[in-house]
Amino acid sequence: MIYQYPGVVMLIQIDAIETEFEARIYGPDRALIKSSRLPSRRIGPVFQLIESSDTARQLIVEIIPAYATDRSRIKMELLQLREQERTDAIQAEAFRLMSRAVDATPNNDSTTWASKTYTFKRAAQVFESLGWEELRLWCEFYAAHLVYFKLNDALSALEMVRAVQEAAGRAGFEEIQMAAMQLAGMAMTTSIGTDSSMSQGKQFDSIHRTLNQTADVADRLGFQSERGLALFNDGIAWEKQEKVEQALQQYRRALDITVAAGDKELANRIRNQAAFAYESEGSVAGAIEMLDQVGEELEEEDAALELAESLFEKGRILNESFRFHEAADALKQSHELLVTAGYGSRVAQTGLALGQAYFGLGQMDMAANILSESVASAPVAELASELQQALGILAEVQRYRGDWQAMDEARQQQESFLRNDVEHARYLYERAMDEVSRPEGKPSLVEALLSRSQERASAAGDATMVNRAQLQRCANQSVSQCAPS
Repeated sequence: MIYQYPGVVMLIQIDAIETEFEARIYGPDRALIKSSRLPSRRIGPVFQLIESSDTARQLIVEIIPAYATDRSRIKMELLQLREQERTDAIQAEAFRLMSRAVDATPNNDSTTWASKTYTFKRAAQVFESLGWEELRLWCEFYAAHLVYFKLNDALSALEMVRAVQEAAGRAGFEEIQMAAMQLAGMAMTTSIGTDSSMSQGKQFDSIHRTLNQTADVADRLGFQSERGLALFNDGIAWEKQEKVEQALQQYRRALDITVAAGDKELANRIRNQAAFAYESEGSVAGAIEMLDQVGEELEEEDAALELAESLFEKGRILNESFRFHEAADALKQSHELLVTAGYGSRVAQTGLALGQAYFGLGQMDMAANILSESVASAPVAELASELQQALGILAEVQRYRGDWQAMDEARQQQESFLRNDVEHARYLYERAMDEVSRPEGKPSLVEALLSRSQERASAAGDATMVNRAQLQRCANQSVSQCAPS
């Protein structure tokens, strides 16, 4: 609790080291006066300027870290400003602009973030007129930060942050220089391939050099989470370079450092990214190990949504590896957590994957129930690919059960989601199998469907599907000239 005297402008400086946060200021009767937040910010001070009041009042400052963090890593300083002299008024205006730029907003449109970027730039100009180089550079850095994270303009952000990095290096502001190098490495990775004056190989060399230098500076300054983040970002660059083993090496280094630093949120980000990398290498065991570690952490923190997402990814990978028992266990847990929390579209997505696992286990009734329920509630625009696959499975389930009408309805729905020759070829093949299974199935229709399936598969270069269709035609026709191509 702090005390604000009449006619005094209160300036509150907050620095939550290596973590994003929201700061709220409450007045009498706990009325919210101001709320501040800078999305994705991990390093650097945030200022809240509280305008003067006609009467004295007590203020409560509430700092809410995005993730659990040690209270010793949250620092706060207070400064009283009296705008009686011209210099005081200029100082107050600079901080007023900086404070306005971090005001929390419910809007997430480009106009809002462009306006905040411009406000930081104006604050930087005022600080420059005062000769306050450090705060000028923080404002310039935050402007580049918003251009990258909220306006999604990596090239502009890179140009802006390089100027900050050079100026901070000349002035000896190592913390700003480190933050700028981190952002520069991320922006370079995002914009790779857009610089026609430099080969991609040289661009990647520059990214690795920048991020490893960032890790070294962070280590020297005692910012271990930032060190881990730099190595993590370097791993992402290696992965984008399609050198997955080097990426995994950096992920492992980053994870060791981040776990030791106690940054659970970043550690889980690294684990999730590493899981995808392991999966791309064909190492299901490595991917599952990472996701299990995420799950253990999230169970301790009682983070239902994050745990459900981790279990979903684990189940998805296990499904693709035909480990349906384990997949069903993970996906069922995920589904139950999401249903309890009321996350509609995520419930449907997980239900579709759970239906696939039940189908793989031969549990046809359970597969039909969860798939029918999930298909009915799934958002089409978000889950078109998943719906196409799920409807195909549902049709096969109904074929097994002998419910021809339900089978036809599922196939009709599935057809609307087909996107390419590969999917059309497989769809036509399964329709032929539907017709073979039907008691009154027509051999001529089966032949026509298999022929069309072969044509589509051939156009797509899907040799396996070409041969499957040809072999089925042979089985149906029993003629010697039907040989696999």
